[in-house]
Amino acid sequence: MNIRPILHKSGVLYQVRKPIRYLGGEYHSASPGSPEDLSFLLAFPDIYDIGMSHLGLKILYEQLNSMEGVHAQRAFLPWVDMHKWMIEQGIPLYGLEGFRPAQEFDVIGITLQYELSFPGALEILRLSGIALRSQDRDHHDPLILGGGPCAFNPEPLAPFFDAFLIGEGEEAMQEIVHVLKPMKGKDRRARLDGLSRVQGIYIPDLHTQNQTAIPKRLVNFSATRPPLSPVIPFFDVVHNRAQLEPLRGCYRGCKFCHAFAVYRPYRERKADTIVQDAKTLLENTGYDEISLLSLSTLDHSEIRTILSELVPYLRDRGISLSIPSTRADRFGLDLAEEISSLKKSGLTIAPEAGSQRLRDLIHKNLTEEDILSTVSLARQKGWRKIKLYFMVGLPQEEPEDLDAIVDLIRKIRGTGMKDIRISVAGFVPKPHTPFQYEKQATVDELYEKFNRLMPLRKWAKVEFHDPYLSFLEGIISRGDRKLAPLIQWVQERGGFLEAWKDLFDRNRWFQGLVALGLDPETYTGHRNEESPLPWDRFGKDCGYLTQNESISLLNGE
Repeated sequence: MNIRPILHKSGVLYQVRKPIRYLGGEYHSASPGSPEDLSFLLAFPDIYDIGMSHLGLKILYEQLNSMEGVHAQRAFLPWVDMHKWMIEQGIPLYGLEGFRPAQEFDVIGITLQYELSFPGALEILRLSGIALRSQDRDHHDPLILGGGPCAFNPEPLAPFFDAFLIGEGEEAMQEIVHVLKPMKGKDRRARLDGLSRVQGIYIPDLHTQNQTAIPKRLVNFSATRPPLSPVIPFFDVVHNRAQLEPLRGCYRGCKFCHAFAVYRPYRERKADTIVQDAKTLLENTGYDEISLLSLSTLDHSEIRTILSELVPYLRDRGISLSIPSTRADRFGLDLAEEISSLKKSGLTIAPEAGSQRLRDLIHKNLTEEDILSTVSLARQKGWRKIKLYFMVGLPQEEPEDLDAIVDLIRKIRGTGMKDIRISVAGFVPKPHTPFQYEKQATVDELYEKFNRLMPLRKWAKVEFHDPYLSFLEGIISRGDRKLAPLIQWVQERGGFLEAWKDLFDRNRWFQGLVALGLDPETYTGHRNEESPLPWDRFGKDCGYLTQNESISLLNGE
């Protein structure tokens, strides 16, 4: 079945914003493939503008479409206007490459990038005409596979997915194809049994609470290739630039950091490979900006070599360089000199806490001198704007720690940097981190902390993350299977783009908590360190580095 004639006949594309989101045909997009191929629909539970900015989707898309007898298409949630028309006209979710209904694919892979997208994952199934709960599907339905950082605690979504991949997908996807390709069209149970033998695959229906841990998948990162011919959107998406991953993981060991926990160990690509890949990527895409996208790019052991070879190439072509999060203790004079000749895209630093005491406690390993000297140097070398990220509600936080944030920004303003932007969010304890047992601040407590930070507005533009979003993120991130009805409750009442401020409705969530008899304190309160956790079996050996281990790495030992 081809959805294209239905779209044209219905005329819905003339009545929605950005109809180009729903048409495909972009440069570098893959062919629709053959009916005999093993087919994957890579579905992102947010709109096109967000999903097309996600590097993980680009990696799997290019990898799958390079395999013989396999093809992958993309699908995203529609914006509210298109969503309304799809429901009214009976138009199912479809792959952009061939306008093929989602229900006709062999596998639908859904990226679980952030917790508030969970209702959106269910809406993907509803728009596809697929039963929400795996137990209600038959052998004609696609296998529903989840992956991404939130899959490290998949229990809130366990009843809705057939399988989860815990860990990195590059090598695991090759094994999944090897298992499923010869089983195309066979019994659903047989296909799941085959998948269960792939390391890192968790199948909720086949596992009991007493089963041994499932080790996460890791790849030989230096041997993998990044996507060098990604699909080029027709319009300006959120991160409309070339993206290259120089390293994966981080050795810093910040105690709050979920990404550090799940992407360890620290691994690098070689400098000459990075430089060549960057040139190839830019020549294949025509972008005027490239992002070196890693948790801490400046920690790369050959960063000076990379920049010394890459910057002249970028400068000659008028291409800007983005390093999304800059470690203030790594931004020295030589790096500033190297980058300063390029078009500036802004500097981003994440001190997380205002006081040295609290930064030491969370293992941020960043001093006030590091921060101020970085800002001063950047100002001297031509940077005119800076963005800083802070968290409030951290363990052992005192009122004086909040005052220290205000004092730090006052000092930053004193360096002459005038365009200062600040993002402040509530701390959310995450699975697999040292702080996974900690109590989360309540909504009222977060509002009190934000009020104490209001003097920041004298020196900077400040964005406070919605405390209700943080509160619900905490419930879901440390949730168990009892939360599945809540996710479904929200989705069935119109909540499918909950990460969008203007679409988020906290009443849906709180009414659901009450109706289902769920106590939020169960999930946001302090956890007993000796009690079992819902995610104990997932991601074996993905815990955090001890402080001594991290310090040893920092010292190069």
